[in-house]
Amino acid sequence: MYDTITPEQWVVGLTVSILFFCGLVWALWHYFPARDISSEEAPDHTRSSVRYAAEITGSNPEPEPPNLPNPASESRTDDRTGAFALDDAERLAVTKMIYHKASDPKATKASAVYVGFGVKKGDSAAYRRASAIYDALFVLPEPDKYPLMTDEQRAAREELGLVIR
Repeated sequence: MYDTITPEQWVVGLTVSILFFCGLVWALWHYFPARDISSEEAPDHTRSSVRYAAEITGSNPEPEPPNLPNPASESRTDDRTGAFALDDAERLAVTKMIYHKASDPKATKASAVYVGFGVKKGDSAAYRRASAIYDALFVLPEPDKYPLMTDEQRAAREELGLVIR
């Protein structure tokens, strides 16, 4: 009974679907007209949010702070100073190590050093340098198991008679 469709039913169904679709397009076109994107009314997202808020509210914003001098960048020289001043090749190797550590959940120190610096584990000066750079970047210092007591703690222990001699 319902396993076949007549041509008349097919035409009626298609006509109703087309009319419904056209009505939907007309309603969207009528109630949501196209806007001119190049008009001046569109907000400029490149402006500072402070200045843009001031334009909207009409208030005078605080001035943005000037670029303060950075003593570290002003005193920079081309000489390598410090234990971990990196040259261009070492910066590239560190970048490779970071990508390797981020992409491989089972990355080890030896594999990261090999991927970054191309040096296998051993006693060479290149491996020691690469290992020191790896440790500075990825190994967190372990906290002291028993931190030293402060002067206040020592005084309190002495008052209670808990001093071990």
